[in-house]
Amino acid sequence: MQFLKKIAHIVECVLAEVLLGFPTRKINIIGVTGTDGKTTTTHLIYHVIKNEGYKVGMISSIYADTGDKIHETGFHTTTPRPWAVRSYLKRAVLSGCEYFVLETTSHALTQGRVWGILFQSGVITNVTHEHALHFPRFDHYLRSKVSLLLQSKRAYINRDMKTFDQVRHELVQHKKTYVTFSTKHTGAHFVWPKEMKTSLHGEYNKENIMAAYAVTSDLGVTDKQFEKALKTFKLPKGRFDVVYNKQFTIIIDFAHTPASFDQLLKSVRMDFFKQNRGSLIHIFGSASERDDLKRPMMGEVSAKYADMIILTEEDYRKEDINKIFSDIEKGIIKKGFSYLEPNIFAEKNQKKSYTKVPNRRDAINIGISMIMPHDTLVMTGKAHETTLNRGGKEEPWDEYAVVRKALKQHFGINV
Repeated sequence: MQFLKKIAHIVECVLAEVLLGFPTRKINIIGVTGTDGKTTTTHLIYHVIKNEGYKVGMISSIYADTGDKIHETGFHTTTPRPWAVRSYLKRAVLSGCEYFVLETTSHALTQGRVWGILFQSGVITNVTHEHALHFPRFDHYLRSKVSLLLQSKRAYINRDMKTFDQVRHELVQHKKTYVTFSTKHTGAHFVWPKEMKTSLHGEYNKENIMAAYAVTSDLGVTDKQFEKALKTFKLPKGRFDVVYNKQFTIIIDFAHTPASFDQLLKSVRMDFFKQNRGSLIHIFGSASERDDLKRPMMGEVSAKYADMIILTEEDYRKEDINKIFSDIEKGIIKKGFSYLEPNIFAEKNQKKSYTKVPNRRDAINIGISMIMPHDTLVMTGKAHETTLNRGGKEEPWDEYAVVRKALKQHFGINV
């Protein structure tokens, strides 16, 4: 089935190229892939190039920009179908764009959705645990990411990622030269400049910055120009989004893997708990049809940093949500957390405890109702997404609106 889907996509790629006038050959395309950090890095590269006065287009998981218009890209979709990708590219060419930054998923690469595109630059932010359902073996998943670099004129890889040696091995096997970037390894081609400052939270965002720095430096952007652009850069919607930060803190983030949980929650601890005050409450779930094996790891990482956990829905599709909860609980219990029924959990506000609230709106309401001064509430997994898949049906969802309503209801706060 996967093979037939790939063939169909390749045929669609060829037809789209011919019928749309070969748009991929008329613009410089920069591809960004990785388990985590794709969206932020894509937006960073786009922002830096645009800041230098060039006209630039982009497709990310947030939206598409063709130089003349901002487009919504669809439900749970990062890299669209071949015809849509070429259509956006053609529109960008016609609007005068010189560059186009394309956030590129492993699915898009293995399913042939970007087949035939010769990327000017290809970058891997990192490769960690994800998509075990579609890639039963990790090396298959890793190779899907590497394939972007193999169809790029210039390849960039993160020297700081744990899978660096594996990625490098794949490139050497194909006799592909590559460029490295790092926040700390002095032997990398591009290393964090001592004078560069950023207000973005987290070490992982420094890695994203370095990815953008390496790519744009090779395009002729100077350190001074990059630093100037970085000062005006704002994280994409749903990426370490501090939506309220007065008597307590509320953060919305798209993190949905063990690695991104570790990066995000560690940063929250470092940035918002400097005086070791308050509690960290984490609300999350795990999507169906992605990677069941990561669930216990997500639970364990959450329990490593959070004081209290509320498990809830996250695109459970047709899977039994109690099965999803059970998978995540294995990791939470491993860290010594105790289960409490939702009403008791909210009332006791007890550290090292967790509860299960299937309805995400109810879960957020409980989390906000129990928040105390100096506490931090983090909700992950949905962020910018505008739908929630329940029972195989896409239903409208707005995480920000739910938070605003709960803040108004429980504290009379307008944000």
